[in-house]
Amino acid sequence: MHNVQHVRLQHGLSPKESFRRNMLTALEHIQSDKILIFEDDDWYHPDYIGLMVGLLDLRPLVGGRYARYYNVAHRQWKIYANIHHASLCTTGFRSALLPMVRRILKESNFTRPENPQQLDGTLWKRSGIPDKFKLLLPKSPHVVGIKGMPGRSGLGIDHQRDELQSYEPDPSLVKLHAWIGEDANDYADYATR
Repeated sequence: MHNVQHVRLQHGLSPKESFRRNMLTALEHIQSDKILIFEDDDWYHPDYIGLMVGLLDLRPLVGGRYARYYNVAHRQWKIYANIHHASLCTTGFRSALLPMVRRILKESNFTRPENPQQLDGTLWKRSGIPDKFKLLLPKSPHVVGIKGMPGRSGLGIDHQRDELQSYEPDPSLVKLHAWIGEDANDYADYATR
């Protein structure tokens, strides 16, 4: 078992600045050549780490297309047609890309500085790695981006009801059960009444 280090920072001036500072701080603690991004409110299949580590043996930037998202507060789901990049929750990269990731988070010539949460798309589009050296799986079956959890609202899209027009209803958690099995029961109590 690897050592785990928890670093807790005070909330920043804004959620976006907290994201930027948390990511930059986390990057300073990396001691491995293979880096996977885990978002603490998302669901990951037990085989996900093994799959991604194996893929990172083949390519320096890996992830999955067609990201699956589920808003537990409103019991709605969507599969995004992200075919040119992976969502951050399904991205893995080698340490050689750390300087690029830091620059994306710090410099406005990569992304608008007010949107550090767009790290995923910017990294995939502007990493300097030719497409033939990136590996995008045809699907993202090992991850479900969970939205609508209690606490501070997420920075990405699809946390609020007015952002869910293109989502499909799932009042009985049928789709979530199909995606993550019995783990869906852990989210049953988060529905907005």
